[in-house]
Amino acid sequence: YTPDADYLRDRTDELRALYGQPAGDPAWDPTRNFDANENTWAFYAQLKYGFDFANGMSVDGLIGGRQTSTDRELSGTGTVNGVLTPQTRSTKDSDFLPNFSARLKVTDHLQFRATYAKTIARPFFGDLNPGITYEVPLNANIRPNASGGNPDLRPQKSDNIDLTAEYYWGRSNYVSLALYDRKIVDRVATGTQIQNIGGIEYVVTQPLNLGSSKLQGFELAGQVFFDFLPEGWNGLGVMANYTDRK
Repeated sequence: YTPDADYLRDRTDELRALYGQPAGDPAWDPTRNFDANENTWAFYAQLKYGFDFANGMSVDGLIGGRQTSTDRELSGTGTVNGVLTPQTRSTKDSDFLPNFSARLKVTDHLQFRATYAKTIARPFFGDLNPGITYEVPLNANIRPNASGGNPDLRPQKSDNIDLTAEYYWGRSNYVSLALYDRKIVDRVATGTQIQNIGGIEYVVTQPLNLGSSKLQGFELAGQVFFDFLPEGWNGLGVMANYTDRK
């Protein structure tokens, strides 16, 4: 079951009552709101190729690339010891994303594939909030701290390689083995760092681009239809896959 979207929008007072909150919209909080204006340009080109060998095998595939560029204007509100402080930031990032694929068709039943592609995943919208709240505790034994978003987040980038062997038989049966390798950089995760603001060192907690990681593994998959069954039952089949990664 899922709630009806119109109900949620039109009966917010009933929902607030469930949580013991007064009717009406909550008081405006500038620190929980920010504006973002984003413009993205992209250009891509892709070519298809293919040729046959004298032994009856053939190769085909695609090769191309995509150039992207993104400009952002971000404005929000943070606080410094309870004082509202407007924050603005302009950012820009550009990426070139190549891609390549090849299929070697050995017979009508057996073929191999190889692909490479570079991809990006942009930060979550809420993580780009430029507003940061800085606080100096009254207790001198507690270190000044801050928390908020990070308008300088870079997109997460991944270099992806896939190698696949596929065998087909009958009208709709197949088995395949795929090997994959992912190299990921600029992963976004919550972290801490020290910032000096007005001569005070704060421990700032916010989303950051943290390090890199690798993902490798294989997938075994197959599909079989029971064509030998009587009419009316011969459409039954089984699809299965198993994935292992590290």
